[in-house]
Amino acid sequence: MNESLASTRSSVSGLGKASSRRSLTGVLLALVMLPVLVVTMGCIDFVLPVPIGNPERSTIDRKLSGAWVSSFGEEGSVFFLEPYDRRTWFGTLIGLDEPEEAEVSNVPEKYEGSDVREGLRWLANTLESSYFKPAGDALLFKVWLSLIKDKEFLIWEMFYPARHLMAKSEKGFPNIYWVFKLERQSSDEFKLIGINNEFKGLGKSKTRYEAERIIRRHFNDPELFSDDEEFTLHFLRLGEETYEVVFQFLDDLGIGLGFD
Repeated sequence: MNESLASTRSSVSGLGKASSRRSLTGVLLALVMLPVLVVTMGCIDFVLPVPIGNPERSTIDRKLSGAWVSSFGEEGSVFFLEPYDRRTWFGTLIGLDEPEEAEVSNVPEKYEGSDVREGLRWLANTLESSYFKPAGDALLFKVWLSLIKDKEFLIWEMFYPARHLMAKSEKGFPNIYWVFKLERQSSDEFKLIGINNEFKGLGKSKTRYEAERIIRRHFNDPELFSDDEEFTLHFLRLGEETYEVVFQFLDDLGIGLGFD
């Protein structure tokens, strides 16, 4: 499957211009059949059938570029944001697997709720020891920023496995967009709050204009965003001393790198 993943990574140029914690990660990373992907994506609050904002008119913020550890998945994950052009990033989400036989001293309890920052710091510090391994294939995205009501949104358009499966399907496959409100806590920390696709029929929007209109009209309604903590993702920046491990993950998964 790595050859297909690498092929998807190398074809981003053409695509871009054409425009349960463990169970969630496990299902997504283990997808090999189109029907499974359709059902799974329909169960995730922050998935929309249309994008928010226009990636061709967006501008990346290089302060977000680079490698991050994330609370996505029971064991956490690595998220790598590589600038593709001045408008968009190429995003790679790599779930992490904790070997049962591994032993690390002074390991804090798993991060939950208010302990999420401590957990992410532990995860960042532990990566260098080669304690974790990639949990299967990565998820690949086209990522961009959008502003609504002067608030930042981060949109992830899934490329792999969605487009890989679409190419194999005679029926085709709808686009998949993960839509989050971005909240920056510092230059080294941010969190993404998932949109609630069941709010006011948001998940059935036919165009991005329709979806954006719903968001603008009801922006101050707390129900617009998912109240499920599982769909609020936390991120902590990785130091450059950890990049060698991240690059090895990418190499192991057959993903080329153009980041400088």
